Amino acid sequence: MTLPLMHCAARLCTATPDQALAHLRGAAGMARWCLGMLETREIEPGLMSGRSLFNGATVYARLVCDESQRRVDYAVGGSPAALMPWIHAQVTPGRQLGYRDDQCMVALWACRPQAMSEASWQRVMRTHETEIDLIAQQIDADAAAGRR
Repeated sequence: MTLPLMHCAARLCTATPDQALAHLRGAAGMARWCLGMLETREIEPGLMSGRSLFNGATVYARLVCDESQRRVDYAVGGSPAALMPWIHAQVTPGRQLGYRDDQCMVALWACRPQAMSEASWQRVMRTHETEIDLIAQQIDADAAAGRR
């Protein structure tokens, strides 16, 4: 049985969409929630590097942020020359979904690359469930403390 080709996890946050987007689009935020890229740092504008919690390998991600759409695309891979855009994040203002004005929905989704094994895909899905909880709690805590 083949697993789904896309996985999405979303949470409602009590923060502005701008606060949530700021957490998703930079090394400082990613260093706190991205389990596949611990110790995330920006090595050149828009290019991040970190260490995989799973196997210790160096992982790279090029971030492309569309502020008008409140979307971040993460092209991820083992080297800057071998990046594939298969991870995405979206922030939706709460008002658009019938929630309060001080809320927003944050979604993290992955598209399964053709060469990814079943075991790796299962790990991605489980990891994203944990990462979206980290993201939501960190955004809420930052907003409550007046950060970002």
